[in-house]
This record gives sequence, C-alpha cells and structure tokens, in this order.
Amino acid sequence: MQFAMLVAPLVRLVKLGAPAAAPTAPSPYPISPLFFLALHMASAHLVARNFPAKSISYPAIMTIQLVGALAEHFTDEFPYLLAFMPTLIVPLFGVMLISNYIFAHRHTRGPKWLVWAAFGGLAAVLVIIKALDLPGIPPDDHTQLPAANKDAGYAFNHVFLQLATLLSALTATYHVPWSSDVDAAASPVLSRRPSAKDAIRFAVKQVKFA
Repeated sequence: MQFAMLVAPLVRLVKLGAPAAAPTAPSPYPISPLFFLALHMASAHLVARNFPAKSISYPAIMTIQLVGALAEHFTDEFPYLLAFMPTLIVPLFGVMLISNYIFAHRHTRGPKWLVWAAFGGLAAVLVIIKALDLPGIPPDDHTQLPAANKDAGYAFNHVFLQLATLLSALTATYHVPWSSDVDAAASPVLSRRPSAKDAIRFAVKQVKFA
C-alpha cells in the first residue's frame, strides 16, 4: 500500500509529460461546401436580375445568399451562424424567393407562363421530395444540419434540389433584361419583321394622305 502511494506521483508525472492524444478530426463532407457555395451564388445572380434598384438589391441579395450558404453548408467552419437560420436567414430566403417570381412576372419580355412554369417546377420538386420522404431538404431543426451535411444521401439529394432551384431561376429570368426597373407593360414592343398586312396598311395610309 505504501509502495503504491509512493509510485502514484511518479505515474501522474509521466502522464503529464506524455504527448496529448490528437483530437478526433471531424468527419469529412461527402461533397465540398465550396460546390454548394458556387450553386448558391449562381442562383443569387439570376434572382437579382429580376429585382429593381440593382445598385442596392444586387449586393443585398448576394450578401444574403453568401451568409445563408455559409450557415447551411459550412457547419464545421461557422457553427455560430446556425443560430441565425430560423430567425433571420430562412425568413429572408422566403421573402426573396417569392419576390423573385413576382418581379420576374412583371419584368419579363417573354411569355409570362414561363415564369409560372419555373415556379411550378420548383414547387413540384419540393412536393415530390417531401412526399417520398427523401433527404435533401434542410431539416426543420437546424441543430441537425451539421449531421445532415455529413450524410451522403442528404448531400447528393441536396445537389439535385440546388440544381432544380438554379434551373427554375434561369427559366424565370430568361427573358428579363438587366435593366428591369420598368415593367414589361411599359416597355417598347419588340421589333419584328414587317408582314404583308403592315405593308398594305402603310400603302393605304399613303394613298389617303396623297
């Protein structure tokens, strides 16, 4: 017993001098967060095309998307941003998404049904994912997001969702000019080749004024 008491301080001293065990490295992401960041920023650029006052709206939308992408996908690097997901980032995303289709509908120079098709297509993808109970949509409990980002099934389905979002934004904004501060109704009619009827009307007018 006395021997054990004498040896105990030496054992503690040896343990203190031993190199500390290396911390366990976090499990890797199945897909690089940089890939998701690129998809987010590409969608943000397309969405911003639909908004008026681009000197203000464009940097604001790009900033919101950047912070949202960091909070959603860089959960190991920026864990403190998760606290802002339900209270700030998600509501801003919702307002921005709805406003995107409203402004696209107002400013498009092409068929308006294309904007509705873009909205309906993205809504259908979300409904299908939810109906089939597939991973890919960020969980309602955002504390589960770090674990979801490490799940391969969630990550690859989320790529599909992001590509659907990008395609929807591209479709909705395809006919929206960069200078979209003026509504489509007030814009000049697109030029077209004169038809035979136009030539006849022009000739009749010339005869009347002759």
